[in-house]
Amino acid sequence: MAKPMISAVDSAIRLERLRVRAALERQALLQSMAQASRDLQPRRLLENILPRFFSGPVSGWAYQAFELLRRYPIVTSSLSAWVVRKGRRSRFLRLAGGAFVMWQVFKAWQASRRD
Repeated sequence: MAKPMISAVDSAIRLERLRVRAALERQALLQSMAQASRDLQPRRLLENILPRFFSGPVSGWAYQAFELLRRYPIVTSSLSAWVVRKGRRSRFLRLAGGAFVMWQVFKAWQASRRD
């Protein structure tokens, strides 16, 4: 059987449909990349791992931290090794970590007072 002849108009329409489809796929890819970059922010990662930690009051945070340490002993051993380690860098990291934790507790305390 002979192939039917494709008219110039049909060919142009097909080409335009392919261009539109490619543009839509590029737009969807850009949106997915933007969403992935938002989801990979450190705060979002922590919210996904510990969702109840960020939604409760400060007393709930302490309980969640205790539960996390009890459930995953490797975290406790890593933290103790980090604290015991000597050196200028570890001292700076301990101070920075402590300051960060205190800042988060202060923010949560202020938010709980407002409510």
